[in-house]
Amino acid sequence: MATRMGTGVGKEAAGRQSGAAAARAARVEMGSDAPDLVIVFASPLYDHAEVLQGVRSVTGDVPLIGCSSAGEFTERGVLSQSVVVAAICSDTMRFTIGCGRGLGQNLSRAVSEAIGGFRASSPESLRAGLIHRTILLFADGLGGGGEALINELMMQTALQYQLAGGAAGDDVKFHKTPVFYRDEVLTNAFVCAEILSPVRVGLGISHGWGPIGPKMRVTRSEGLAIKEINGRPALDIYREFARQQGIALEGKAVVPFLMEHIIGWLYQEGEQKLRVTLWPLDDGSVVCASEVPEGALISLMKATDQSVIDASGQASRLAIQDLQSAPPAGIIVLECVSQKLRVGATGIDEELRRIQQAVGSIPLAGCHGYGQLARTRGAFTGLMSASALVCLFPQA
Repeated sequence: MATRMGTGVGKEAAGRQSGAAAARAARVEMGSDAPDLVIVFASPLYDHAEVLQGVRSVTGDVPLIGCSSAGEFTERGVLSQSVVVAAICSDTMRFTIGCGRGLGQNLSRAVSEAIGGFRASSPESLRAGLIHRTILLFADGLGGGGEALINELMMQTALQYQLAGGAAGDDVKFHKTPVFYRDEVLTNAFVCAEILSPVRVGLGISHGWGPIGPKMRVTRSEGLAIKEINGRPALDIYREFARQQGIALEGKAVVPFLMEHIIGWLYQEGEQKLRVTLWPLDDGSVVCASEVPEGALISLMKATDQSVIDASGQASRLAIQDLQSAPPAGIIVLECVSQKLRVGATGIDEELRRIQQAVGSIPLAGCHGYGQLARTRGAFTGLMSASALVCLFPQA
């Protein structure tokens, strides 16, 4: 059997029916065996508890994780207001799921609870030659602290795992971004799957943005707000940059300009963590989709529609390289909603074509959310915005 994956879509009016329809289609594409892992992406249009009831009416009590989304897609095309289910079965890989609750209250305890059942060091796993270790995770997109979550996971697992995941979305409402664990719908939490395999799970991340203008220093920040850059209100820095482009940055022109020129936090030479800039505050602060610490060295970043579209193909090629010689069985793609807002449905269709050109015609499930989480042997990326993240499951 090796490893097989199937995907399905549900667009029924009710959550239970939509979840069941997506799960049935995924089971048919996957084959006759029971799934070992189920992944669910669901629009905030639905009652998510009902969606999970529908999925589990088809899949039974098998490991299930997932999250709410800001747009969904499969190998069949771009979707919205839908439920997407990926079902994976394997006789060579082992999956263990976990859940960390109370992220905002006690991060260390939440991570300990989530990874408590992991089996990488068990005699059974070692005898089976399951030497490659991956964590796939989804986090409450409005909970913040993505960098801290990744760092805590890496510390408590002694850097034994590569990591890929996403922050949940809610169609840019910024109201509620839950994650799914078995039949539970949770906020202030993260869910994860330990994936143990005899060959590598391929990971790739890319974004298509480049720095524009000088390097600057964040001299004051608070939560998601950058208060000052180079000792001046952050919005003043943007206004000055806009004037250099012949643009008067006032009124309704501010938000589009911020999203067109996001923040790149220089975390190692030549590499930036991207932070989407969302809106200004009355005190001259600029609110970002995730934190930028005081003292961070930053640049404003610029991209074109084409470079954003190309990023998905590049992430897929990197994942294929990371997979080494194993043929792919299926792919999970996690993208930032800022990409969707920028290039639209037509652009996302083109992104899917680029992905399929790179990996072939294999089952694909994905969603847009509020950030990507990655830590691989070649890239200590952490939390990213405005990026495409690819997780490629091997057949072997």
